[in-house]
Amino acid sequence: MEWLQLFDKNENVIDKKILRGEDPSGNEYIMVVYLFVFNSDNKILLERNFEKNIWVVPGGHVDTPNVIDNLKRESIEEMNLDISDCNIINIDTLYNDNRIFKIFLIHKDVDINLLKLQPEEVSEVKYFSLEEIDNMINDGTFRENNIKFIDSLKKHLNK
Repeated sequence: MEWLQLFDKNENVIDKKILRGEDPSGNEYIMVVYLFVFNSDNKILLERNFEKNIWVVPGGHVDTPNVIDNLKRESIEEMNLDISDCNIINIDTLYNDNRIFKIFLIHKDVDINLLKLQPEEVSEVKYFSLEEIDNMINDGTFRENNIKFIDSLKKHLNK
């Protein structure tokens, strides 16, 4: 049983939590952070979701007002990846169906063989080019609700 912190539209914590799987109501929002990790070959680190066996952008729910601390915590929890020494760039914030999605980017060469994956959530990590991700989107092996994050990334890269 996992409790999720709720926020208002201005990203302020409100004094209410709901169980994972429940939907927030009215002006309540769940906040989720996502992280694009680019290596020096301009490839993006993705996770294979253990439960659904599809590729996803690493991320997770926010449970405190400090979004960056939550991003760092999720990175440690899912992959044992320390990003505290990185320049963390917020590339977009999206609102959809009582969800706030905060999308971040870092540049870091990560030896994926040294990562310790959270077995309940992540079965594998791998680097992909944007072209490879587009192919996964087309063949259904990339998480459908993460496509909007790829679109945000492409907009950011084309600035």
